[in-house]
Amino acid sequence: MRMKAALLSSLAYRPKLVLLDEPFSGLDPLVRDEFIRGLLELTEQEGWTVFVSSHDIEEVQRLADRIAIINRGQLALDETSDSLQSRFRAIEVVLPDQARTPVNLPTDWLHAEQAGRTLRFTDSRFQNDAQLASMLREALPAASAPEIRPMSLREIFVALARAYRLEGK
Repeated sequence: MRMKAALLSSLAYRPKLVLLDEPFSGLDPLVRDEFIRGLLELTEQEGWTVFVSSHDIEEVQRLADRIAIINRGQLALDETSDSLQSRFRAIEVVLPDQARTPVNLPTDWLHAEQAGRTLRFTDSRFQNDAQLASMLREALPAASAPEIRPMSLREIFVALARAYRLEGK
């Protein structure tokens, strides 16, 4: 209740910029949905800019049209949600018997992991199916046709967080 009261009293001043740090913590689902709906209506009507800092990726996906990630105090990513989701894909291929994960995969293919004959990775620069098929033929000539799946913002965040962690080692 304190959080709701503080937020409502600050919005009464009709700010052009609203900064929210973990605004969803401690809110029950009904209040959270009402808060988000009201905030979206106000930002549309008033033309406000809202910055949301949150670890609740699903809520960020519902709210944000632009995504930024700060890694070790540096801006690591800043782009529209649509652009981000259009360039990331989860890829799965089946390798021939006794095949091992190739060492020199493209750097845009993140977290290549092999389980049995199945190789899974994240393509962080996906353009289209034909371009990916061409890259796969070059890197993995004997692999099966790829299974290509769009990724949620949460899946993208986890893939990037893992990549940032590996860069830091």
